[in-house]
Amino acid sequence: MYIALSVRIHYMLLHYNWH
Repeated sequence: MYIALSVRIHYMLLHYNWH
């Protein structure tokens, strides 16, 4: 469960940075 949260945050951050 912890991993899923970390991955989601990382993905969100990546998408935000890409913008």
